[in-house]
Amino acid sequence: MTGLVALFALYATTIALPGFIVWALLVIARWKMFQKAGEAGWKSIIPVYSTYISFKICWGTAPFWALIAMAAFAGAFAGTSAPADYPALGMLVALLYCAIAVVGLVMLYKTSLAFGHGIGMALALLFFPNVATLVLGFGSSRYVGPQA
Repeated sequence: MTGLVALFALYATTIALPGFIVWALLVIARWKMFQKAGEAGWKSIIPVYSTYISFKICWGTAPFWALIAMAAFAGAFAGTSAPADYPALGMLVALLYCAIAVVGLVMLYKTSLAFGHGIGMALALLFFPNVATLVLGFGSSRYVGPQA
């Protein structure tokens, strides 16, 4: 029994505690990003609402609703046999997933622009999202608004 307790203590100190600390830092950084953009920080911790506010901050709300519609349609047919029975529907679902990915990539670029950065920060948001979030939240980045 003491071996099991020791194993749990080892897990808690080497994996869980550092993971919790990183998670807390990311929550605070995202909170600060929202505050820099003039939004209440608490909006960053509500799952779907935070995505809506992120779109509002960086791009506008119309692309958010388009994303929701595409995801709903693609998700409705992705888990069924309909794409296999109707190849055109399968192709449409695949195209919708590609469009969703493109919207996500454009959102990263728009976020970078909205905080006064360029393609470099967009690539950091894509490949190193946690580090880039910490830089945007805690760094000297200033919110300049959505860019055309």
